Amino acid sequence: MIIGCRVVRGPDWQWNNQDGGEGHLGTVVEAKKSSSEGTIWIQWDMGIRNKYRNGHAEKFDIRLYDTTSAGAIHPGITCDACLQEQITGIRWKCVDCFDYDLCHKCYMTDKHNLKHTFKRFDFVNSEGVAVPCRLGAVKLKAYGIVEGAKVERKKDANMKGQVVKVKNIDNVRCSGVEVKWDNGLVSTCKVGFEGIVELKCTVEAECGSYYRDHLATVINEKEDKLLDGLKQIQVRDDPGKRKLKAGDKVRVKDLPVSVMEVAQDGHGGWNDEMKKSMGLEGVVIKADPDGDVHVAVGGHMWCFNSDLIEFVQAGNIDDVGMGLLSDLYTEAVQNAIGAEGGPKVIAAAAKQGDLRLIKKLLEEHEEWVNHQNSPGELTALQIAAHEGHLEVVDYLIAMQADLNMRDSDGDSALLCAAHKDRPEVIKSLLSCGADANLINNRLQTGIYIAAGKGYHNCVAEFLVEHVLCDPNMQDADGDTPLHVAINKNQDKVIEVMLKSPKVDISVSNGRGFNTLQYAALRGCTKAVELILSQPEGKRLVNSKKKDGFTALHVAAVNNHVEVAKLLIQKGKADLEIKNNKGATPLMCAVDEFHVKVVVVLVEAGSNVNCTDNDGDTCLHNLMIKNTINDLQGSLSGEDDIMRSLRAVVGILPGILNTHSESKPDDGVEIAGYLVANGASLQLKNKKGKTALDLNKNPQVEQMLLRVQQQQWQQSLK
Repeated sequence: MIIGCRVVRGPDWQWNNQDGGEGHLGTVVEAKKSSSEGTIWIQWDMGIRNKYRNGHAEKFDIRLYDTTSAGAIHPGITCDACLQEQITGIRWKCVDCFDYDLCHKCYMTDKHNLKHTFKRFDFVNSEGVAVPCRLGAVKLKAYGIVEGAKVERKKDANMKGQVVKVKNIDNVRCSGVEVKWDNGLVSTCKVGFEGIVELKCTVEAECGSYYRDHLATVINEKEDKLLDGLKQIQVRDDPGKRKLKAGDKVRVKDLPVSVMEVAQDGHGGWNDEMKKSMGLEGVVIKADPDGDVHVAVGGHMWCFNSDLIEFVQAGNIDDVGMGLLSDLYTEAVQNAIGAEGGPKVIAAAAKQGDLRLIKKLLEEHEEWVNHQNSPGELTALQIAAHEGHLEVVDYLIAMQADLNMRDSDGDSALLCAAHKDRPEVIKSLLSCGADANLINNRLQTGIYIAAGKGYHNCVAEFLVEHVLCDPNMQDADGDTPLHVAINKNQDKVIEVMLKSPKVDISVSNGRGFNTLQYAALRGCTKAVELILSQPEGKRLVNSKKKDGFTALHVAAVNNHVEVAKLLIQKGKADLEIKNNKGATPLMCAVDEFHVKVVVVLVEAGSNVNCTDNDGDTCLHNLMIKNTINDLQGSLSGEDDIMRSLRAVVGILPGILNTHSESKPDDGVEIAGYLVANGASLQLKNKKGKTALDLNKNPQVEQMLLRVQQQQWQQSLK
């Protein structure tokens, strides 16, 4: 898990500006070979790679900036500020509050009370390390390969471009970036994924701030000791497991605290006082529909994940004094959140879905219905909506709770419900007048959040005819909910949205992509197929972006073969339409050496002798790229010429069956294939040059002439 971590310079740094200066980011690229000697290899975003002290001679050159790109994830733990589920990267747990966690971004952007102290958890199996409060702490700017940075490929300094966004690779968050190159192409590059950094930063960009002295100064990896413990409690779906009921006598399991804490997240949370109940017997006071149980044990009442509870003996709730239990529960909640109790109790009760206690509190204090424990924190309605406690939500609405009250991130109760896939709560809130078009600080609406997370049932509630929801509102990048669903390949959401007459598929995002072009960019075949099923979708097939690219151009550049087939066969895309540089989709595919797309386009009837604004054909452009000329050594003999000739027999059967990635040496076979399908070697560009005039490889020329003269058949014999 160490490999891929992002780092900054540490307390014992003495290597001048190898890192680019304080605050500049790097990536752990090697650790196992050198961990025994207390060193670690870092690839800095600014280009230098070197080995640094990670405990050697008790010196620490590096601080651990973030573990997200290394794949660190905290199962079941949600950020209480941004509501990110399954916190990734470093987790921060408030010591002063009950069951309150922040993700790394929210901690560094000053969410929650700056006077509170936190524990830092670098990985899921890490022991929490207490850090001082953030108020008055040293805070520095961070710089590196992030949005806005100018970069070049490490292996090809001539490829220069700018980062347009941070990306996830293979479900590892923030482990790559999307780069728009100076030649107009867009591609995803690794920055941290599996310890690989494919770029060098030429002009860094700012990526927020960090509390320097709150970061770890030693980078190590522990065996995940939680796994065995978690196996002991993952039995909730066992059909033979006894269903606990009120009055049953039970025992709290005595497992490692780290296991108990993980198991409790989402089930009432963990409080250090709960350790005193481990191994003790108690009585079930209430069993929730989701399986959680409220147990009176050790003088307190706690809400437990039922997998942490062992059945001892059947009992009857009537044998227990209900008045005493009510007082015990209220006292337990108050103790859990602070001795002052008061209106803070209602937030804890909302989290547990305790309607009875909420009613009791609001009957005495109606003014608490919209209470926030501190400015910007969640109200009881927002918490209940987030947790999916529908009865509590309905009661709070009846008590005149503010439906559109927002927290510090701008999220209302409706948006909180969208974050957690609560369609019934969303339906109730919308029917009572919640603002369906309210946006949070990230310019996201409820339907936008649900679409991005794949919650199709929630999306459907927003699209009900009588609901005044605009599903075409755009975020800061100009993306609509449909764009974000396409980006994340949320097929069910896409299907639901495209059935609604409210959704406008022609809206373009900030980069100029309408939904069909964006689906072509992302290779989302389901979206392409559904959009083309609509009359408006077919009208979009040949629409152009500002650079003249159609959806077919986009599919060709990005090697999305199935998308290209759909656009041609179902969309009847114009094969000869040109972008602003005069390039057809075929020319774009050839430029990127995308063999399979080239074959699809040629078979569909694309003109192999089309010319761009400079009069260059596909063959001209192959030669201009110099990639074929650079293959002098790879086509140095008769055997290699024969190999290339065989590759162009028929429809490149060998290449089509085996090629999964496009590479420059495919240019030889593509050139031969184009000539075999009628591409002319005699056509001249506006400078009076033929393709062979630009060729510097005699073997390539010999091969192409033999293909043109159809001598390859005799050669193969």
